[in-house]
Amino acid sequence: MNGMMVILSGPSGAGKGRIGDELVKRMNMRKVLSVTTRPKREEDKIKNNYTFLTEEAFLELKEHGKFFETNNYDGHWYGTLRIPQEELFIRDLLFDKDVNGALAIKAVYPFALTFYIMPKDKETLLERRGNRGEGRKAIALEEVPKAKELDFLIVNDDLEEAVGEIMDIIECMRKCSMRNPKAQEFMDEFYREGRE
Repeated sequence: MNGMMVILSGPSGAGKGRIGDELVKRMNMRKVLSVTTRPKREEDKIKNNYTFLTEEAFLELKEHGKFFETNNYDGHWYGTLRIPQEELFIRDLLFDKDVNGALAIKAVYPFALTFYIMPKDKETLLERRGNRGEGRKAIALEEVPKAKELDFLIVNDDLEEAVGEIMDIIECMRKCSMRNPKAQEFMDEFYREGRE
């Protein structure tokens, strides 16, 4: 299998969590969990979105260069551990990151597919966000200029359509990418014939 690295980003309330859940289920992706030092919350018993570490353990990993990226938000560390080389390209990997995290991973792995998820309008975003706080709203506004550096914009007005669009793009990139062994074979054969 020609594994892909897929990164979902977008403001809180855009629906990237639900989209990610559907992609994991439908495409048999492996979700790469973020690591954090924040205390566990009640919802963490239901959703499995983080690996929890002590600050000491986190900083030791950081010191030894084990993270793609890290950031400190509200006094707690967050980060994404580097993927062992042998796990890359074997299975599709899914990341749920803020824009800075997505760009940091993209800098290391330029072939990663990055998607910015947005609702159809501000009213929908505010409705979905509920009481998630002004701090997150400020972060979302700061993200917008950087979000233009990501690969694809997905407007999540309808979950089924949004998931379908992303799946179509992944499959197209899998077939058309020069990393695809079939593409490499075609190119080798084409140029071999030209030299004979």
